[in-house]
Amino acid sequence: MIQNLYVPYRMRVAKVTPEAPSVVTFRLEFVDPADAERFDFKAGQFGEYSVYGEGESTFCIASAPTRKGYIECTFRQAGRVTTALADRDEGDIIGFRGPYGTSYPVDKWAGKNLIFIGGGIAMPPIRCAIWYALENRRDFHVTNDRPFENSASKPLAPIFHFLTFYQPDLQKCVPSKKEEIKLLS
Repeated sequence: MIQNLYVPYRMRVAKVTPEAPSVVTFRLEFVDPADAERFDFKAGQFGEYSVYGEGESTFCIASAPTRKGYIECTFRQAGRVTTALADRDEGDIIGFRGPYGTSYPVDKWAGKNLIFIGGGIAMPPIRCAIWYALENRRDFHVTNDRPFENSASKPLAPIFHFLTFYQPDLQKCVPSKKEEIKLLS
């Protein structure tokens, strides 16, 4: 049976991870095991996340498509819907519609050297591609992951918790007081 694009999947908030002030990552599990079994997406796609009675907001699917049975999303609390989402606790039910959009052309990346550069709340959209490449390391040459952290901004927590496990060649860049970029090893 094909999922109706207008009817959200019922998702249980399995884990809430505060990443930075006003930034949260949810691990969402499908309430219906049959939905979890047939759900599929590609790295780079997005979805509509909803709190019943409040509305929905668009975010990328931040987890890798190689991980089955759940999806992750990271968002910044900024308005009515994201505030309602941020108020959800583990065990609460929210809605999810998707996946939508085009994906990263990961098949064209095979055999190539990959470098990922990003920072702040913009990391979740590329996090799924980083995880995909690392979990399929035999197909790619993942040479560096370079999260940037601005000394005046929030930490880049949405990406760092996975780096400990995969241990890629990581270089962190931090602007100095003169706004010069210094490379730290």
